[in-house]
Parts: sequence; C-alpha cells; structure tokens
Amino acid sequence: MVTKIDYEKLANKMYDLYITTYYPFIIQKPNGDYEWIYKWGNLKDNKNILIRHLQSKQTVGVFCHTHTKFICIDVDFGEDLNQAKWVTYKIINILKQYGIEDKYINASFSGKKGYHVLVFFDNVVSYKQIEFLYDLIIEELYYSIDYEVLKVLEMDWKYSLEELKEKIELRPKNNYGVKLELSIHQVTKKKCYFCDIDNNLEPIK
Repeated sequence: MVTKIDYEKLANKMYDLYITTYYPFIIQKPNGDYEWIYKWGNLKDNKNILIRHLQSKQTVGVFCHTHTKFICIDVDFGEDLNQAKWVTYKIINILKQYGIEDKYINASFSGKKGYHVLVFFDNVVSYKQIEFLYDLIIEELYYSIDYEVLKVLEMDWKYSLEELKEKIELRPKNNYGVKLELSIHQVTKKKCYFCDIDNNLEPIK
C-alpha cells in the first residue's frame, strides 16, 4: 500500500522550520544558478511554492537578512565526497561537544558535492548569533585537526583557516541563500534528502 503524501502539511512544517522573511527568496535554475524572486508573493500566503518544491517541480531557497530560524553549515570539497563526509562528521561532533543533542542535529545531502549540517532553533535568532556559532565551529575544527589521522586516511589537507571557510560556508546570509531540503538539485536531478547521522550519512528517504 502506497501512503499518500500530504504536501500541504509538509509545506506548513517547512515554513515553520525555515522561513522568517517572506521574500525575496531564490529559485534554482536548470544550469544551477539562482534567481532572486520577488514577483510571486510571499511563502506564507502562497504555499504552492513550497508544495512544488516538495514535489521536485522546482527548487526553492531562502535568505537570512537580520534573523533566522536555523543555521546551515554548507560543506563542499568539490569532487571529494569522502572528505566532505569526514568534515561533516567533525562538525556534528563539535556540535555535540557544545551540548547539542543528536536529535537536534540534522544533516542532508546537498544534491551535488557535499552536505548541509543544520540546527533548527525554538526561537528566532539574529544573524550575528549564528555567525558567532559558525566562527566557533570553524576554529574548533581547524585547530583540532589530527594530521596523523589524516595521513592514515590518505587525505590531502593543506587548508589555511581562510581557505577552510571557503569550503565550509555559513548559510543562510542576507546575500547568499541556501536551497531547502527535500527537493532536487536542478543540475544533477538528485534528491536533497536528510541523512542518517548514525548510519554513514545514508539518505533517509
């Protein structure tokens, strides 16, 4: 028996988790670029936008502006997905060290070359707060690298702190959006599933 998906209920939940600013938002184009959208109204009154996202008919992203309901750490090491996975787990472990329980830490496949690590907040927080948390995470990661372990893993690691910030980026920002989970990457056509952080980041379908 196939369970019917209640897309409207899912869209409402996605709105509650992600959305603080009605517009502008972004749409990913077939070539992977993003277009800023103002003309379709806001994401609260027009749930069809999020429903189409969940049905993989389009891919929507959001900005932060001054406040946000979540933090996303965007991990992208090019074609080296194993390195992206290793760093994703490092970030998850750092969050645990900061006292955040497993059940509040989420990871998802970006659809192309990396992963998103997400934490959703009970209350809206300022951008400066997530920027502060991001800086703590990156510095903790950078200064706790075990180079002997990297040798065993045969992982080439030559990044400065600034270079690391180019591979591991904070999202959302006021000028850089982040695409939402549970749709497809418009270039690869791969689904951006949430991942099981206890099972090698296998997608939760």
